[in-house]
Amino acid sequence: MDGENVDEATILRTLVQGEEGKEWADERKKGWSKKSTVAVCDWDGIECENEEGSVLSIRLPQTDLLATIPTELALLSTLNSIDLQENMLQGTIPSDLASMKNLTKIILKKNKLKGILPRFESQQLQLLDLSHNQLSGEIPHDLGEDCVLLKYIDLQHNQFVGFLPFGLEDLPELETISISYNNLTGTLPAYLSGMNNLKFLYLNHNRLVGTIPNDLGKVDPNASVISESLREVWFQNNILSGTIPVSLAESTALVDLFLDGNKLVGSVPEILCNQSTNADFSSGINQTMREKCDSISCRAGTISVEGVFPCRPCTTTIENPYLGRKGECDDLTEAQIVDMFLGKEDVDVLDSACDYDGVLCNKEMKVVEIVVPGLGLTGELPDDLGYLSMLSKLDVSDNALTGYFPSGLRFAPLTSIHIAGNKLKGIIPPLMC
Repeated sequence: MDGENVDEATILRTLVQGEEGKEWADERKKGWSKKSTVAVCDWDGIECENEEGSVLSIRLPQTDLLATIPTELALLSTLNSIDLQENMLQGTIPSDLASMKNLTKIILKKNKLKGILPRFESQQLQLLDLSHNQLSGEIPHDLGEDCVLLKYIDLQHNQFVGFLPFGLEDLPELETISISYNNLTGTLPAYLSGMNNLKFLYLNHNRLVGTIPNDLGKVDPNASVISESLREVWFQNNILSGTIPVSLAESTALVDLFLDGNKLVGSVPEILCNQSTNADFSSGINQTMREKCDSISCRAGTISVEGVFPCRPCTTTIENPYLGRKGECDDLTEAQIVDMFLGKEDVDVLDSACDYDGVLCNKEMKVVEIVVPGLGLTGELPDDLGYLSMLSKLDVSDNALTGYFPSGLRFAPLTSIHIAGNKLKGIIPPLMC
């Protein structure tokens, strides 16, 4: 379509699609319907430079618009803002839209968009909100190549996979990163520690592994401008391991810090524990009774419904090494642990783990080897195998195991691991190496 031969009204009406679209247009008070004689700049949701100028903004949130995003919108060369949040948009995000050069704001959250995330090219882009859709694939690694002014990116509640893109490092103005509730894997990149303007970091409910960068939150005294430090860090419900870095205490503006539901060990550094941290999530709780460190994450050997205060102690035979555990205390015998992996639903748990084929025990009847290659095993490797205190060899090669490699295996004294020939995904947790 040649933009010089199409007026703005015709371009905008490409959003009106099918019989539902006609009904939607007829319900607008101004413009959109083909019967309307109202000037484009007076249409509902349209903003122009002036009364007779070119279209600058399309703002139609929560209007029940059922449509796909037409590529023709890219012909509006002066368009700098699109807000179509909380509608019923379907289909993909056109690459033509992503290539527009003057966009400063794109809000398409809470729709039904699918497909991959295109690489946006506008050097003016400051806000990108595509949250609560059904986008998939990997986030473009060169995401920040052109959008150097980007301050806010929200991709939460989608279906993205792969690693956190290194392109985020090239966004010096970035204040908010929100990519929670996806399927990201890999580790937390070190560059997060060098993002001096970063205030809000939401990466919870993914499959991230490895440690939290030791200098996350650390203020660079040599920076030309020392800006406000991190205010909110949400890492809960990943597979992060290691300990909590004390550097987070340098984030003097920190009000929310959630780390529960990971594989972190040690303790919450006392310097991080103050009455204000996570207080906004403790409404209804007597603040003088609230355990300040437990408000960040329950201690090892305790458990709670949410992994944070109020926490209760476990008195089981298996020692729980993790912070922020949820659900119930582990009270498993070695036979039960092995049975979760090798047992069959119609067979009772054997009295001893040593009675299972492929399991070798020592004189004290402790499991030292599990060698079960090529048995057609399915499901996931249970994290509780790490509770086998004498396990030195694990061979599960050439089966049909799925899921991620459990970080908890690092607690077993393994000297030999064989996992090839399965369907495991993600990466090996770095602390296993």
